[in-house]
Amino acid sequence: MIPSRKWALLVAYGYTEDTQRRWLWFLQQAGIDPAHALVLDNKAPILPGVLAGSNRHFEFSGYSELLEHVSDSLAAEDVVYLFNDTLFSHHWTRGWAQLIQENSRIPSGIYGDPRLEPVDLDGRPCAS
Repeated sequence: MIPSRKWALLVAYGYTEDTQRRWLWFLQQAGIDPAHALVLDNKAPILPGVLAGSNRHFEFSGYSELLEHVSDSLAAEDVVYLFNDTLFSHHWTRGWAQLIQENSRIPSGIYGDPRLEPVDLDGRPCAS
Protein backbone atom coordinates (compact mmCIF):
# COMPACT_ATOMS: atom_id res chain seq x y z
CA MET A 1 0.00 0.00 0.00
CA ILE A 2 1.25 3.47 -0.90
CA PRO A 3 1.62 5.66 2.18
CA SER A 4 -0.75 8.62 2.10
CA ARG A 5 0.55 12.02 1.16
CA LYS A 6 -0.63 15.19 2.80
CA TRP A 7 -1.83 17.93 0.45
CA ALA A 8 -2.57 21.52 1.44
CA LEU A 9 -4.68 23.76 -0.79
CA LEU A 10 -5.11 27.44 0.01
CA VAL A 11 -7.67 29.86 -1.41
CA ALA A 12 -6.66 33.49 -0.95
CA TYR A 13 -7.96 36.90 -1.85
CA GLY A 14 -4.87 39.02 -2.29
CA TYR A 15 -2.02 36.53 -1.75
CA THR A 16 1.05 38.64 -0.98
CA GLU A 17 4.71 37.86 -0.39
CA ASP A 18 4.01 38.17 3.35
CA THR A 19 1.17 35.65 3.08
CA GLN A 20 3.47 33.41 1.07
CA ARG A 21 6.07 33.46 3.88
CA ARG A 22 3.36 32.54 6.40
CA TRP A 23 2.06 29.75 4.13
CA LEU A 24 5.53 28.23 3.69
CA TRP A 25 6.13 28.38 7.46
CA PHE A 26 2.75 26.69 8.03
CA LEU A 27 3.58 23.90 5.55
CA GLN A 28 6.90 23.25 7.26
CA GLN A 29 5.30 23.15 10.71
CA ALA A 30 2.50 20.86 9.47
CA GLY A 31 4.96 18.46 7.81
CA ILE A 32 3.54 19.04 4.34
CA ASP A 33 5.85 18.93 1.35
CA PRO A 34 5.53 22.22 -0.58
CA ALA A 35 5.40 20.07 -3.73
CA HIS A 36 1.99 18.93 -2.46
CA ALA A 37 0.71 22.42 -1.76
CA LEU A 38 -1.08 24.79 -4.07
CA VAL A 39 -2.41 28.33 -3.78
CA LEU A 40 -5.23 29.92 -5.74
CA ASP A 41 -5.67 33.69 -5.55
CA ASN A 42 -9.07 35.16 -6.34
CA LYS A 43 -7.67 38.70 -6.66
CA ALA A 44 -5.27 40.00 -9.32
CA PRO A 45 -2.39 40.56 -9.59
CA ILE A 46 -1.27 36.99 -9.06
CA LEU A 47 2.19 36.06 -7.75
CA PRO A 48 4.25 33.64 -9.87
CA GLY A 49 3.41 29.99 -9.19
CA VAL A 50 -0.08 30.83 -7.93
CA LEU A 51 -3.27 29.88 -9.76
CA ALA A 52 -5.68 32.62 -10.76
CA GLY A 53 -9.17 31.99 -9.41
CA SER A 54 -12.45 33.08 -10.90
CA ASN A 55 -13.91 34.33 -7.58
CA ARG A 56 -17.27 33.37 -9.08
CA HIS A 57 -18.52 32.02 -5.75
CA PHE A 58 -15.83 33.49 -3.51
CA GLU A 59 -13.70 30.87 -1.72
CA PHE A 60 -16.18 28.11 -2.59
CA SER A 61 -15.40 28.29 -6.31
CA GLY A 62 -11.73 28.49 -5.32
CA TYR A 63 -11.93 25.19 -3.44
CA SER A 64 -13.60 23.57 -6.45
CA GLU A 65 -11.04 25.01 -8.88
CA LEU A 66 -8.12 23.84 -6.72
CA LEU A 67 -9.52 20.33 -6.36
CA GLU A 68 -10.14 20.14 -10.09
CA HIS A 69 -6.56 21.26 -10.75
CA VAL A 70 -5.01 18.55 -8.55
CA SER A 71 -7.52 15.75 -9.13
CA ASP A 72 -5.30 13.85 -11.57
CA SER A 73 -2.40 13.98 -9.08
CA LEU A 74 -4.29 12.62 -6.09
CA ALA A 75 -4.14 9.01 -4.98
CA ALA A 76 -6.99 7.31 -3.15
CA GLU A 77 -4.83 7.15 -0.01
CA ASP A 78 -4.05 10.89 0.08
CA VAL A 79 -5.23 13.37 2.67
CA VAL A 80 -6.20 16.83 1.39
CA TYR A 81 -6.56 19.86 3.64
CA LEU A 82 -8.48 22.88 2.34
CA PHE A 83 -7.79 26.33 3.77
CA ASN A 84 -8.60 29.91 3.01
CA ASP A 85 -6.42 32.85 3.94
CA THR A 86 -8.31 33.47 7.19
CA LEU A 87 -5.95 30.75 8.44
CA PHE A 88 -3.51 33.62 9.04
CA SER A 89 -5.91 36.12 10.59
CA HIS A 90 -8.79 34.32 12.33
CA HIS A 91 -7.30 31.00 13.42
CA TRP A 92 -4.52 29.64 15.60
CA THR A 93 -2.15 28.86 12.75
CA ARG A 94 0.43 27.13 14.93
CA GLY A 95 -2.29 24.95 16.46
CA TRP A 96 -3.65 23.85 13.07
CA ALA A 97 -0.10 23.02 11.93
CA GLN A 98 0.54 21.00 15.08
CA LEU A 99 -2.76 19.14 14.73
CA ILE A 100 -1.92 18.14 11.16
CA GLN A 101 1.69 17.24 12.01
CA GLU A 102 0.67 15.00 14.90
CA ASN A 103 -2.34 13.36 13.26
CA SER A 104 -0.66 10.77 11.04
CA ARG A 105 -3.50 8.24 11.29
CA ILE A 106 -6.22 10.35 9.72
CA PRO A 107 -8.10 8.44 7.01
CA SER A 108 -7.75 9.52 3.42
CA GLY A 109 -10.18 12.22 2.37
CA ILE A 110 -10.70 15.94 2.03
CA TYR A 111 -10.74 18.02 5.20
CA GLY A 112 -11.49 21.62 6.10
CA ASP A 113 -12.52 23.59 9.14
CA PRO A 114 -15.55 21.77 10.61
CA ARG A 115 -16.85 24.65 12.72
CA LEU A 116 -20.29 26.10 12.08
CA GLU A 117 -20.21 29.85 11.67
CA PRO A 118 -23.09 32.28 11.33
CA VAL A 119 -23.90 33.41 7.81
CA ASP A 120 -24.94 36.99 7.07
CA LEU A 121 -26.35 38.14 3.76
CA ASP A 122 -26.64 41.89 3.29
CA GLY A 123 -26.05 42.39 6.99
CA ARG A 124 -28.86 40.09 8.07
CA PRO A 125 -28.34 36.69 9.73
CA CYS A 126 -29.64 33.73 7.76
CA ALA A 127 -31.85 31.16 9.46
CA SER A 128 -30.09 27.90 10.22
